[in-house]
Amino acid sequence: MEQYMQQELTDKIIEQAAILYDADPTTITKIGGFENFVYEYHKNKQDYILRFVHSGHRTYDLVLAEIEFIDYLDHHDARVSTVVHSIHDKIAEKITINSEHYFTVSVFEKARGDLVKNEDLTAEFYQMFGREVGKLHRLTKTFNPKHKRPQWYEENFSDIANKYLQYDSEIIDLYQQVEATIKSLPKSIDNYGLIHTDLHFGNMFYDGEKLTFFDFDDSAYKHFLSDIAIIIFYHFRGLDNRHEKYNEKVRFILHNVMKGYQLENMLDLEFFKHLNEFLLLRSVILYVVMTAAGFDQHENPRYREVHAYRREASINNWVAVDLDYVLEGL
Repeated sequence: MEQYMQQELTDKIIEQAAILYDADPTTITKIGGFENFVYEYHKNKQDYILRFVHSGHRTYDLVLAEIEFIDYLDHHDARVSTVVHSIHDKIAEKITINSEHYFTVSVFEKARGDLVKNEDLTAEFYQMFGREVGKLHRLTKTFNPKHKRPQWYEENFSDIANKYLQYDSEIIDLYQQVEATIKSLPKSIDNYGLIHTDLHFGNMFYDGEKLTFFDFDDSAYKHFLSDIAIIIFYHFRGLDNRHEKYNEKVRFILHNVMKGYQLENMLDLEFFKHLNEFLLLRSVILYVVMTAAGFDQHENPRYREVHAYRREASINNWVAVDLDYVLEGL
Protein backbone atom coordinates (compact mmCIF):
# COMPACT_ATOMS: atom_id res chain seq x y z
CA MET A 1 0.00 0.00 0.00
CA GLU A 2 1.13 3.57 -0.49
CA GLN A 3 2.42 5.20 2.67
CA TYR A 4 -0.23 7.93 3.05
CA MET A 5 -2.93 5.26 3.38
CA GLN A 6 -1.28 3.90 6.52
CA GLN A 7 -1.52 7.29 8.20
CA GLU A 8 -5.28 7.57 7.68
CA LEU A 9 -6.33 4.45 9.56
CA THR A 10 -6.90 5.93 13.02
CA ASP A 11 -8.26 4.41 16.23
CA LYS A 12 -11.52 6.27 15.54
CA ILE A 13 -11.93 4.48 12.20
CA ILE A 14 -11.32 1.11 13.86
CA GLU A 15 -13.89 1.90 16.58
CA GLN A 16 -16.48 2.78 13.91
CA ALA A 17 -15.85 -0.55 12.20
CA ALA A 18 -16.31 -2.38 15.51
CA ILE A 19 -19.74 -0.80 15.89
CA LEU A 20 -20.77 -1.72 12.34
CA TYR A 21 -19.95 -5.38 12.95
CA ASP A 22 -20.96 -5.56 16.62
CA ALA A 23 -17.41 -6.38 17.65
CA ASP A 24 -15.72 -5.67 20.96
CA PRO A 25 -12.99 -3.13 20.07
CA THR A 26 -10.80 -4.37 22.93
CA THR A 27 -10.43 -7.75 21.14
CA ILE A 28 -9.33 -6.22 17.80
CA THR A 29 -5.65 -6.75 17.01
CA LYS A 30 -3.65 -6.05 13.87
CA ILE A 31 -2.29 -9.15 12.16
CA GLY A 32 -0.78 -7.80 8.95
CA GLY A 33 -1.59 -6.80 5.41
CA PHE A 34 0.45 -5.63 2.43
CA GLU A 35 -2.06 -3.83 0.22
CA ASN A 36 -4.79 -3.58 2.88
CA PHE A 37 -5.05 -3.41 6.67
CA VAL A 38 -6.00 -6.72 8.27
CA TYR A 39 -7.18 -7.18 11.86
CA GLU A 40 -8.58 -10.05 13.89
CA TYR A 41 -11.19 -10.21 16.64
CA HIS A 42 -12.99 -12.86 18.68
CA LYS A 43 -16.73 -13.18 19.27
CA ASN A 44 -18.95 -16.04 20.45
CA LYS A 45 -16.17 -18.66 20.23
CA GLN A 46 -15.37 -17.68 16.64
CA ASP A 47 -12.41 -15.76 15.22
CA TYR A 48 -13.08 -13.16 12.55
CA ILE A 49 -10.98 -11.16 10.09
CA LEU A 50 -11.68 -7.43 9.88
CA ARG A 51 -10.27 -5.80 6.74
CA PHE A 52 -9.89 -2.14 5.77
CA VAL A 53 -9.44 -1.18 2.11
CA HIS A 54 -8.43 2.42 1.39
CA SER A 55 -10.31 4.14 -1.45
CA GLY A 56 -6.98 5.07 -2.99
CA HIS A 57 -6.39 1.36 -3.51
CA ARG A 58 -9.90 0.08 -4.34
CA THR A 59 -13.25 1.81 -4.71
CA TYR A 60 -16.27 0.68 -2.71
CA ASP A 61 -17.82 -0.89 -5.83
CA LEU A 62 -14.67 -2.87 -6.58
CA VAL A 63 -14.63 -4.26 -3.03
CA LEU A 64 -18.31 -5.16 -3.36
CA ALA A 65 -17.49 -7.03 -6.56
CA GLU A 66 -14.69 -8.93 -4.80
CA ILE A 67 -16.89 -9.96 -1.89
CA GLU A 68 -19.78 -10.89 -4.17
CA PHE A 69 -17.41 -13.29 -5.95
CA ILE A 70 -16.20 -14.81 -2.67
CA ASP A 71 -19.79 -15.26 -1.50
CA TYR A 72 -20.70 -17.01 -4.76
CA LEU A 73 -17.74 -19.36 -4.48
CA ASP A 74 -18.58 -20.12 -0.84
CA HIS A 75 -22.16 -21.03 -1.76
CA HIS A 76 -20.88 -23.41 -4.43
CA ASP A 77 -18.60 -25.39 -2.10
CA ALA A 78 -15.31 -23.74 -2.98
CA ARG A 79 -12.78 -23.49 -0.15
CA VAL A 80 -12.99 -19.77 0.69
CA SER A 81 -13.59 -17.73 3.84
CA THR A 82 -17.26 -17.11 4.62
CA VAL A 83 -18.45 -13.49 4.32
CA VAL A 84 -20.02 -11.88 7.43
CA HIS A 85 -22.77 -9.27 7.13
CA SER A 86 -22.74 -5.99 9.09
CA ILE A 87 -25.45 -4.83 11.50
CA HIS A 88 -27.07 -3.24 8.41
CA ASP A 89 -27.02 -6.62 6.61
CA LYS A 90 -24.36 -5.41 4.16
CA ILE A 91 -21.39 -7.39 2.89
CA ALA A 92 -19.25 -4.22 3.06
CA GLU A 93 -19.48 -0.84 4.79
CA LYS A 94 -18.00 2.54 3.89
CA ILE A 95 -16.33 4.71 6.58
CA THR A 96 -15.48 8.27 5.58
CA ILE A 97 -12.01 9.64 6.32
CA ASN A 98 -12.42 13.09 4.79
CA SER A 99 -14.03 14.72 1.75
CA GLU A 100 -11.77 12.77 -0.61
CA HIS A 101 -10.96 9.43 1.03
CA TYR A 102 -12.77 6.55 2.75
CA PHE A 103 -12.22 2.98 3.90
CA THR A 104 -14.32 0.03 2.80
CA VAL A 105 -14.68 -2.40 5.69
CA SER A 106 -15.53 -6.09 5.46
CA VAL A 107 -15.48 -9.09 7.78
CA PHE A 108 -14.89 -12.80 7.15
CA GLU A 109 -14.85 -15.89 9.31
CA LYS A 110 -11.24 -16.76 9.95
CA ALA A 111 -10.11 -19.75 7.92
CA ARG A 112 -9.38 -23.02 9.70
CA GLY A 113 -5.80 -24.14 10.04
CA ASP A 114 -2.58 -22.22 9.66
CA LEU A 115 -0.03 -21.16 7.06
CA VAL A 116 1.35 -23.91 4.85
CA LYS A 117 4.64 -25.36 6.14
CA ASN A 118 7.53 -26.76 4.12
CA GLU A 119 6.83 -30.25 5.39
CA ASP A 120 3.31 -30.03 3.92
CA LEU A 121 4.62 -29.70 0.36
CA THR A 122 4.16 -33.27 -0.83
CA ALA A 123 2.91 -34.53 -4.18
CA GLU A 124 -0.48 -35.19 -2.55
CA PHE A 125 -0.62 -31.63 -1.23
CA TYR A 126 0.01 -30.11 -4.66
CA GLN A 127 -2.60 -32.38 -6.23
CA MET A 128 -5.14 -31.23 -3.66
CA PHE A 129 -4.06 -27.61 -4.22
CA GLY A 130 -4.50 -28.01 -7.97
CA ARG A 131 -7.93 -29.53 -7.60
CA GLU A 132 -9.15 -26.60 -5.47
CA VAL A 133 -7.79 -24.10 -8.02
CA GLY A 134 -9.46 -26.07 -10.81
CA LYS A 135 -12.74 -25.79 -8.91
CA LEU A 136 -12.37 -22.01 -8.70
CA HIS A 137 -11.81 -21.83 -12.46
CA ARG A 138 -14.74 -24.14 -13.20
CA LEU A 139 -17.07 -22.06 -11.04
CA THR A 140 -16.02 -18.72 -12.49
CA LYS A 141 -17.36 -19.83 -15.87
CA THR A 142 -20.94 -19.68 -14.52
CA PHE A 143 -20.57 -16.57 -12.34
CA ASN A 144 -22.83 -13.66 -13.36
CA PRO A 145 -21.89 -10.72 -11.10
CA LYS A 146 -23.90 -7.63 -10.23
CA HIS A 147 -20.69 -5.69 -9.66
CA LYS A 148 -17.74 -5.93 -12.02
CA ARG A 149 -14.11 -6.61 -11.19
CA PRO A 150 -11.48 -5.18 -13.58
CA GLN A 151 -9.59 -6.74 -16.41
CA TRP A 152 -6.07 -7.46 -15.12
CA TYR A 153 -4.46 -4.78 -17.29
CA GLU A 154 -6.78 -2.10 -15.88
CA GLU A 155 -4.78 -2.13 -12.65
CA ASN A 156 -2.61 0.58 -14.24
CA PHE A 157 0.70 -0.77 -12.98
CA SER A 158 2.29 1.13 -15.83
CA ASP A 159 1.02 4.38 -14.27
CA ILE A 160 2.33 3.35 -10.85
CA ALA A 161 5.69 2.47 -12.40
CA ASN A 162 5.86 5.84 -14.12
CA LYS A 163 5.05 7.58 -10.82
CA TYR A 164 7.61 5.79 -8.66
CA LEU A 165 10.14 4.61 -11.22
CA GLN A 166 10.39 7.46 -13.69
CA TYR A 167 14.17 7.14 -13.39
CA ASP A 168 14.08 3.44 -14.38
CA SER A 169 13.06 3.24 -18.04
CA GLU A 170 14.38 -0.33 -18.25
CA ILE A 171 11.73 -1.61 -15.82
CA ILE A 172 8.96 0.52 -17.35
CA ASP A 173 9.77 -0.72 -20.85
CA LEU A 174 9.95 -4.33 -19.64
CA TYR A 175 6.54 -4.13 -17.98
CA GLN A 176 4.95 -2.61 -21.07
CA GLN A 177 6.46 -5.30 -23.31
CA VAL A 178 5.26 -8.19 -21.15
CA GLU A 179 1.82 -6.61 -20.69
CA ALA A 180 1.42 -6.20 -24.45
CA THR A 181 2.46 -9.82 -25.08
CA ILE A 182 -0.05 -11.26 -22.61
CA LYS A 183 -2.85 -8.94 -23.73
CA SER A 184 -2.42 -10.32 -27.24
CA LEU A 185 -2.97 -13.94 -26.18
CA PRO A 186 -6.29 -15.55 -27.17
CA LYS A 187 -9.15 -15.41 -24.67
CA SER A 188 -12.12 -17.73 -24.28
CA ILE A 189 -14.40 -18.99 -21.51
CA ASP A 190 -12.09 -22.01 -21.25
CA ASN A 191 -8.89 -20.07 -20.55
CA TYR A 192 -9.91 -16.62 -19.28
CA GLY A 193 -12.21 -15.35 -16.54
CA LEU A 194 -12.45 -13.90 -13.04
CA ILE A 195 -9.70 -15.49 -10.93
CA HIS A 196 -7.91 -14.94 -7.63
CA THR A 197 -4.59 -13.85 -9.28
CA ASP A 198 -2.59 -13.99 -6.02
CA LEU A 199 -2.51 -17.60 -4.82
CA HIS A 200 0.64 -17.51 -2.73
CA PHE A 201 0.82 -19.27 0.63
CA GLY A 202 0.16 -16.04 2.54
CA ASN A 203 -3.37 -16.04 1.12
CA MET A 204 -4.48 -19.46 2.32
CA PHE A 205 -4.60 -21.64 5.43
CA TYR A 206 -4.17 -25.39 5.60
CA ASP A 207 -5.82 -27.57 8.24
CA GLY A 208 -3.94 -30.76 7.41
CA GLU A 209 -6.53 -31.90 4.88
CA LYS A 210 -7.87 -28.93 2.96
CA LEU A 211 -6.83 -25.42 1.95
CA THR A 212 -9.00 -22.35 2.44
CA PHE A 213 -8.33 -19.37 0.16
CA PHE A 214 -8.77 -15.76 1.23
CA ASP A 215 -7.79 -12.22 0.21
CA PHE A 216 -9.33 -11.86 -3.25
CA ASP A 217 -8.32 -8.19 -3.27
CA ASP A 218 -6.42 -8.61 -6.55
CA SER A 219 -9.09 -10.74 -8.24
CA ALA A 220 -9.48 -9.78 -11.88
CA TYR A 221 -10.35 -11.12 -15.30
CA LYS A 222 -7.21 -12.85 -16.45
CA HIS A 223 -5.95 -16.03 -18.10
CA PHE A 224 -6.35 -19.11 -15.89
CA LEU A 225 -2.68 -19.90 -16.46
CA SER A 226 -1.81 -16.87 -14.35
CA ASP A 227 -3.08 -18.55 -11.16
CA ILE A 228 -0.91 -21.59 -11.90
CA ALA A 229 2.12 -19.41 -12.62
CA ILE A 230 1.63 -17.65 -9.27
CA ILE A 231 1.75 -20.99 -7.45
CA ILE A 232 5.14 -21.65 -9.04
CA PHE A 233 6.49 -18.11 -8.67
CA TYR A 234 5.96 -17.77 -4.94
CA HIS A 235 7.38 -21.18 -4.17
CA PHE A 236 10.73 -19.93 -5.41
CA ARG A 237 11.17 -16.51 -3.82
CA GLY A 238 14.95 -16.10 -3.63
CA LEU A 239 15.55 -19.23 -5.74
CA ASP A 240 15.77 -18.87 -9.53
CA ASN A 241 16.96 -20.48 -12.72
CA ARG A 242 20.61 -20.03 -11.76
CA HIS A 243 20.02 -22.88 -9.30
CA GLU A 244 20.59 -26.36 -10.75
CA LYS A 245 17.45 -27.84 -9.14
CA TYR A 246 15.11 -25.02 -10.20
CA ASN A 247 13.56 -26.68 -13.27
CA GLU A 248 13.32 -30.03 -11.53
CA LYS A 249 11.32 -28.51 -8.68
CA VAL A 250 9.09 -26.53 -11.06
CA ARG A 251 8.33 -29.72 -12.97
CA PHE A 252 7.41 -31.55 -9.74
CA ILE A 253 5.04 -28.79 -8.66
CA LEU A 254 3.42 -28.20 -12.05
CA HIS A 255 2.79 -31.86 -12.84
CA ASN A 256 1.18 -32.54 -9.48
CA VAL A 257 -0.88 -29.33 -9.52
CA MET A 258 -2.24 -30.18 -12.96
CA LYS A 259 -2.98 -33.77 -11.95
CA GLY A 260 -5.44 -32.41 -9.39
CA TYR A 261 -6.57 -29.43 -11.48
CA GLN A 262 -7.78 -31.59 -14.34
CA LEU A 263 -10.19 -33.41 -12.03
CA GLU A 264 -12.19 -30.16 -11.85
CA ASN A 265 -11.38 -28.19 -14.99
CA MET A 266 -9.66 -28.67 -18.33
CA LEU A 267 -7.07 -26.21 -19.61
CA ASP A 268 -5.49 -26.52 -23.06
CA LEU A 269 -1.93 -27.65 -22.37
CA GLU A 270 -0.76 -25.84 -25.51
CA PHE A 271 -1.29 -22.62 -23.57
CA PHE A 272 1.48 -23.56 -21.15
CA LYS A 273 4.10 -22.48 -23.68
CA HIS A 274 3.33 -18.97 -22.37
CA LEU A 275 4.18 -19.85 -18.76
CA ASN A 276 7.38 -17.79 -18.74
CA GLU A 277 5.55 -14.60 -19.75
CA PHE A 278 3.25 -14.94 -16.74
CA LEU A 279 6.17 -15.61 -14.39
CA LEU A 280 7.99 -12.52 -15.65
CA LEU A 281 4.86 -10.38 -15.42
CA ARG A 282 4.50 -11.22 -11.73
CA SER A 283 8.17 -10.52 -11.07
CA VAL A 284 7.97 -7.03 -12.58
CA ILE A 285 4.65 -6.21 -10.89
CA LEU A 286 6.04 -7.30 -7.52
CA TYR A 287 9.02 -4.99 -7.98
CA VAL A 288 6.73 -2.06 -8.84
CA VAL A 289 4.49 -2.72 -5.81
CA MET A 290 7.52 -3.01 -3.51
CA THR A 291 8.81 0.33 -4.78
CA ALA A 292 5.43 2.02 -4.21
CA ALA A 293 5.43 0.62 -0.66
CA GLY A 294 8.85 2.16 0.06
CA PHE A 295 10.92 -1.04 0.21
CA ASP A 296 13.88 0.74 -1.38
CA GLN A 297 13.98 3.23 1.53
CA HIS A 298 12.98 0.88 4.35
CA GLU A 299 14.97 1.05 7.59
CA ASN A 300 15.28 -2.74 7.57
CA PRO A 301 18.14 -3.68 5.20
CA ARG A 302 16.45 -6.98 4.37
CA TYR A 303 13.59 -5.08 2.68
CA ARG A 304 16.10 -3.16 0.57
CA GLU A 305 17.91 -6.37 -0.36
CA VAL A 306 14.69 -8.09 -1.46
CA HIS A 307 13.73 -5.01 -3.47
CA ALA A 308 17.10 -4.92 -5.27
CA TYR A 309 16.99 -8.68 -5.93
CA ARG A 310 13.53 -8.44 -7.47
CA ARG A 311 14.74 -5.86 -9.98
CA GLU A 312 17.69 -8.02 -11.02
CA ALA A 313 15.51 -11.12 -11.27
CA SER A 314 13.12 -9.24 -13.55
CA ILE A 315 15.68 -7.57 -15.79
CA ASN A 316 17.62 -10.82 -16.22
CA ASN A 317 14.50 -13.04 -16.37
CA TRP A 318 15.80 -15.34 -13.65
CA VAL A 319 12.24 -16.66 -13.21
CA ALA A 320 12.09 -18.31 -16.67
CA VAL A 321 11.88 -22.10 -16.78
CA ASP A 322 13.09 -24.64 -19.33
CA LEU A 323 9.73 -25.23 -21.02
CA ASP A 324 10.79 -28.34 -22.94
CA TYR A 325 11.83 -30.08 -19.74
CA VAL A 326 9.12 -28.75 -17.43
CA LEU A 327 6.21 -29.45 -19.80
CA GLU A 328 7.35 -32.87 -21.03
CA GLY A 329 4.72 -35.48 -20.21
CA LEU A 330 2.25 -32.96 -18.74
